[in-house]
Amino acid sequence: MLGRVSFYILERIIIMVTGVATFSLLARFFGPSFLGELSIVQAISASTLFMVTLGLDKFVVKSLVEENDRAKSRVFFTAVILRFFGWCVYSVLLYCAVLKVDDNLALIALIEIVATLFLHVVIVQYVLEADGEAKKLAIATTVSRCAGLLYLGISIFLDWGFVVACCFLPLQSGVKLLYLIVHIVRSKKEKIKGVNFDYEWAKGNLKKAFPIMVSGAVFPLFIQADTLMIAYYYDSEEVGMYTAPMKIIFQISFVGVALMSAFFPFLVSEFNNKIRYERFLSVISRFFFLMSVVISIFVICLSGLFVDVLFGSQYESSKPVMMLLSIILIFLIPSKLYSALMILEGLAKFELLKAFVAVFMNVILNIVLIPKYSIQGAALASLISYFFADFLFYFISVRFKTISKYIKISLDGLLHPITTTKEFLSIKGGN
Repeated sequence: MLGRVSFYILERIIIMVTGVATFSLLARFFGPSFLGELSIVQAISASTLFMVTLGLDKFVVKSLVEENDRAKSRVFFTAVILRFFGWCVYSVLLYCAVLKVDDNLALIALIEIVATLFLHVVIVQYVLEADGEAKKLAIATTVSRCAGLLYLGISIFLDWGFVVACCFLPLQSGVKLLYLIVHIVRSKKEKIKGVNFDYEWAKGNLKKAFPIMVSGAVFPLFIQADTLMIAYYYDSEEVGMYTAPMKIIFQISFVGVALMSAFFPFLVSEFNNKIRYERFLSVISRFFFLMSVVISIFVICLSGLFVDVLFGSQYESSKPVMMLLSIILIFLIPSKLYSALMILEGLAKFELLKAFVAVFMNVILNIVLIPKYSIQGAALASLISYFFADFLFYFISVRFKTISKYIKISLDGLLHPITTTKEFLSIKGGN
């Protein structure tokens, strides 16, 4: 299993490094104002993306793990059709919302719409994820990210302008999609048994995913409220000053996504074997939390250096923001595990409650803190909100005793870091 995990981690390292490189180039060569414009469009996009994903991500992977080849084809086709119609609605709303904010951002909105089509509609990556083909996913990510970074470098060198430079986003997602399609066609052509729309699967899983979809509508407001409210109170330059370090923090947090991409299929397959399931969760929960604390401390200590090296002297006011946001990693990285447990334990409907409470808290804190402390106030509001949403929330009700149990267990990993790491490295199972 750790062989597969290592490839997922490698994939996320590639995403993190290339993501940091691309945003560093954009920040350095175009300045905080242009970076702020892109961030505003992406914030609106994230707030409407639930219409495309429909909360189905983990349910699609779960079905692809459990079903036979014929049923897998139906699941894949059904999910793609559902997401395509959702993407059509998303595209119209995003474009209209962006025009309402600033019609100069219209072209950037179109670029984001195309990138979303490639990345979230034709979900071939879930097929490989369910089959544990982490190596192919890592290769696809490497090829696509390098292609996007190369294009961005050329566009900056030839002075093509900011909007044309932003086309690296659909380029890299399109290259990855093409690579994965070619691989699936070559390796699985003989297993494809037809492409029929499965109404029963769609009906059943949309119903189960509905709370996650609604929370997917609400929760991005929690994540993006600070960006949108900074844009409201100040301007795109202040947005750029804030989102530059925030984008780095989110890139780093993807290590949690990488680990859960590797472990979730195994958790699904072992769910009914309680002894093995609980032993496995005990090990990875402790390692998740230990890793998040170590990464957070490392980023806090080097936050000023990160800003200087990645963004330059014009982002001096981003340094205290970077330091505050670095603490969020303690809660953000292991949150991917807790969200997966909510699905496995049949508690997905409470993601909606968490989202509503988190959004309410974050909006109120931003209203109070941003006018008074500007982008530092937004960072403090985010820190408090993430502490509640991704940690404290699981202790407010006995319904979440399974998740709170593993959070308590994870705290033990801090007291025994060497033992925790050794146990994690000794994990066996899967491929």
